[in-house]
Amino acid sequence: MTGAGTVTLANAGLSPIQILRNYYPRDIEIAESNIFTGITESFPGVSLRQGDRGLDVQVMQKFLNRIRRNYPAIPAIASENGIFGADTTNAVRIFQRTFGLPENGVIDRATWFKISYIYVAVARLAELDGEGSTLGIGTIPPNATLRQGSTGQNVITLQYILSYIAEFYPVVAPPAIDGVFGSGTTRSVIDFQRMMGLSQDGVVGSGTWNALYDTYWGIRNNVRPPVVNNYIDHIVQPGESLYLLAQRYGTTVDIIRRLNGLTSDEIVVGQRLKIPAPTEVTPPPEEYFNYTVVAGDTLWLLAQRFGTTVDAIKALNNLTSDVLNIGQVLKIPSTIIVQPPPPPPPPQYFNHTVVSGDTLWNLSQRFGTTVDAIKTLNGLTSDALSIGQVLKIPGAFFQYTVVSGDTLYLLAQKFGTTVAIIKSINNLTSDYLSIGQVLLIPGA
Repeated sequence: MTGAGTVTLANAGLSPIQILRNYYPRDIEIAESNIFTGITESFPGVSLRQGDRGLDVQVMQKFLNRIRRNYPAIPAIASENGIFGADTTNAVRIFQRTFGLPENGVIDRATWFKISYIYVAVARLAELDGEGSTLGIGTIPPNATLRQGSTGQNVITLQYILSYIAEFYPVVAPPAIDGVFGSGTTRSVIDFQRMMGLSQDGVVGSGTWNALYDTYWGIRNNVRPPVVNNYIDHIVQPGESLYLLAQRYGTTVDIIRRLNGLTSDEIVVGQRLKIPAPTEVTPPPEEYFNYTVVAGDTLWLLAQRFGTTVDAIKALNNLTSDVLNIGQVLKIPSTIIVQPPPPPPPPQYFNHTVVSGDTLWNLSQRFGTTVDAIKTLNGLTSDALSIGQVLKIPGAFFQYTVVSGDTLYLLAQKFGTTVAIIKSINNLTSDYLSIGQVLLIPGA
């Protein structure tokens, strides 16, 4: 908005909507809706229920049958004929139970959009699985440091892995897979580094590569592949053998060989194998494992990741809301055999090198802690400090590298803090920043 007076109102702190209402107090109507990227079908305007028929019913039947390949607990709809029968009602009920919706068997607006959203997600995941097989991603990260401006095959591998991880961790923005390390890829890398408690410099070195591969393979090894006609369609990955696959899926080498017409135990990367789908067994309610909540976790994401439901987790933990806290320990129903390793928690202290003028009291005020906390963490018996001495300062901070266009005001807005706090923590005497300067930011 650049009309007369709008800049003045913006500088005064008014939002775009507030500015519009200033000029058109009775002519502004706000309509809110959920955004579902990639979804082409729109809600028909009326709920669908048993007895209904038509194209809208048929679309939902097709979506539910496709979703079932990734969520086999949802029963199959025998005929995608556009007639809302008992089998469709049953499939809708189990879908609603799985995704924490009211279990009434009716496709209302919320259920319609949830079915559409999950359909797009599983279709996208299948597409990414195919891309990963084509790339031949192994278990050893590339020995290359990538940053904005890099190009080539290693960048494509990076972008693919980030896109795959983004399907499970919405805090990571998926980049375009184009082989060019641009601003979008930089943003995705920083999102991932923030989630993992790494230095958020947007550069992919050995530490970030290792975390990416650990997370990627943690997902791949614990997410159930699609089940078609009671068989898992498995694509062979580097390092796999028939013996390992038999152990993973609870079957035998002989069964896999017979099912695929193999005459030897030799398999090759990218080869498609049919694996008998394991029998679904509902564990007793007292069987669970402990999981520590990390940044980015939600009850919905945990339910999807561990093959359970939001209601099951809430009931097991006596939760009355969906709010989670980092470090909170949750009981997760044991519907999987192996729990993937959680991302490492963010550091609870950072190192500070003592400079002239530093005192324990000044440092405690500057970093929002206490003298006793600093002394305890460092095993100090007195308040005396020496220039060059390295102290551990309690608190959750992360390092941020200044890029072109950054200002203290923009950084404060971006990370939910204030200019004064950033200046105090970093002992800044002016608002001037230089590209490449490393700042401590609170709240990691």
